[in-house]
Amino acid sequence: TKPEKILLPVKNYDGSELILELVRVEIFHNEFKAFYGADNSKQQVNFDKGVHYRGIIKNYKNSIAAISIFKEGIMGLMSSETGNFVIGPVSEKDKYFTDQYVFYNDRDLKIKNELVNCAVTEQQEILYDFLEKKKNKSHSHNHFPESDSMVINCSTPVKIYMEARYDVLVSFGGDLGTTLSYMAGFFNQMATIYANESIPIVFFQYFVWGPADPYGNHQDILTYLSDFNSLRAGSFPAIGDLGMFIMTRPIFPSFNGYAIQIGGLCGPGRTCAQNLMASYNNFPVYSWTVSLATHELGHLMGSVHTHSCVWPGGPIDKCVVTAETTPCYNGAAVPQVGTIMSYCQAPNGLGIDFTLGFGTLPGNAIRAHHNYWCNNCQAMPVELISFSSEIYNNNVVLNWSTAVELNNSGFDIE
Repeated sequence: TKPEKILLPVKNYDGSELILELVRVEIFHNEFKAFYGADNSKQQVNFDKGVHYRGIIKNYKNSIAAISIFKEGIMGLMSSETGNFVIGPVSEKDKYFTDQYVFYNDRDLKIKNELVNCAVTEQQEILYDFLEKKKNKSHSHNHFPESDSMVINCSTPVKIYMEARYDVLVSFGGDLGTTLSYMAGFFNQMATIYANESIPIVFFQYFVWGPADPYGNHQDILTYLSDFNSLRAGSFPAIGDLGMFIMTRPIFPSFNGYAIQIGGLCGPGRTCAQNLMASYNNFPVYSWTVSLATHELGHLMGSVHTHSCVWPGGPIDKCVVTAETTPCYNGAAVPQVGTIMSYCQAPNGLGIDFTLGFGTLPGNAIRAHHNYWCNNCQAMPVELISFSSEIYNNNVVLNWSTAVELNNSGFDIE
C-alpha cells in the first residue's frame, strides 16, 4: 500500500524518539522517462521509482523532512534548528542498499563538507552589471523584493533534466536500478526544500551514460559543464527546462559545482554541473549532495550568493569574503549558520540550515524569476503597492514598491 499520510517514528541517537508527520508526494512529471546507454543508442529503462513523502518533525515548529521508500531500502533527510539529520544504509563495496542503517546529525561529522564550493561563468557579470545599474538609479528599489509577503502567483513546476556521467553508475557498483532509485530519493530531498519555498520542481528526464561517456577526465568542473552545455544546449526545453550534470569525481581543492549563468529560465544558459557524493567511508552523506545541487540549481533559478554585494544593504552573510564581497566589504569573515546560497558550511561557517531554506531575499529573487518565466519571460503587469516623494537638497527622491520587482526594469521617470 501507499498511504497518503504516515507517522514515522525514528529513534534518535540519544535514545529519544522523533515522529515524522509525512504526506505522499509525486516527484515525477507524468511524461518522465529514464534512459541508459550512449547518446545514439540509448534505451528507455524502467526502475523502482519508490514512494516519496515529505513533511515535518512533530513538535518542531521549524522543520522539514523527506523520506523515500524503495523495495531495497529507505533514504531520508530531515532538518530542524538542531541540525540536518541523515538516515540511510551503510553501504558495502558493491552494494549501496544494505540491511544496516545509520541515523546521524551532520553537525557531528568529524570530516567537514568541502563540496559546496561553486562558481558561475562570466555570464554572471552581466547580471551583476545590470543590478548595479538599477541600484544606482534615482529610485530606491532594486531587483530583489525585501518582504516575506511577496506575491506568489505561479504554480507551474520547473522540469528538471539530469544526466549522469558513467562514473556515477560505477559508484553504485554498476547497478543501474540502484543508481536510478538513489537519484529519485535525492531529487525528493532537493524538491522538498524548493517546495518549502513555494517553488515547484519536477523530475522530467534522466539519462545515465554507459558503459562509457564522452566527457573525458578533466581537472576542473567548468570543462565538464562546458562540454555538457555544448552537447545539450539545443535540446532545451524538450528534455526539460533546466539541466543538471552529475558526476562522482571530486576535484579538490577546485570548484565542485558550476552554473552556466544566473537566471537560466529566461536566459540562454540552462545548465549546471556538480559532484555527487553518495557516501563517505560507506556512510550516506545526502545532506552534502543536496546542499550543493540545490545551491547550483538556485543560481539557474535566479539567485546569486548570499555574500554578494548586490543585495539590499550589502552581503546577507560574510562567512567568506570573495571578489563578490570586497566591493562593499573589506573586513574579516564572520562565521554563522547559513542558508542554501551561502558558503557557511564548515569550516567557513556553522553549517547550512535547511529549515531556513533560501532566506528572504534569495527566495524572493527565485520566486520573482519563476513568476517571470511563467509569464513567458515578458514584463509582468505592474501592481503598485506604494508611492511617495520627498525633497532632498535640490533633488526629488521617488520611492515606490510593486508586487513583483522584475517588472521594474527598463523604464525611465520623466
